[in-house]
Amino acid sequence: LLGNQSSPPTLFFGITESWLRPHFTDAQVEIPRYDSFRSDRKERTGGGCILYVHKQLTVTAEYSFSDNCNNLVVVYIASLHTIVAVLYRPPDSPYADFAKLMAELQNCIDVHSSDNRVPEIYLIGDFNLPEYNWTTGTIDSGPSTQACHQLRD
Repeated sequence: LLGNQSSPPTLFFGITESWLRPHFTDAQVEIPRYDSFRSDRKERTGGGCILYVHKQLTVTAEYSFSDNCNNLVVVYIASLHTIVAVLYRPPDSPYADFAKLMAELQNCIDVHSSDNRVPEIYLIGDFNLPEYNWTTGTIDSGPSTQACHQLRD
């Protein structure tokens, strides 16, 4: 995963359900040759996410979001005109909270879209959307149907 001398390194990867709290230091979750960007859960057990970006890439903007349920961390890499985002949505996340998280993500995309050029976007995460068929892109009826439509749109 992290590469060796004969293969190129993994440029970025995300971890969800990190279970970190603000009192954990970045040094405690350090991985050599990678910068870490976090969104920790402050008021509930579990959740959280971390994004690791290889040090050969320069992150020019970063954003983190956390509410009582969801977590999001977003970075922009100008040299690649790329946004990388990691999100965690727990199974009990109310639709309104998830919609707010998605609005935050859309805002990050809008900020880095210029001259009608939308950045390349990598969205990584644990969405907990059992109604979404990831193979076909279809959505079944169920408790998270609205969140599925929000993600797809």
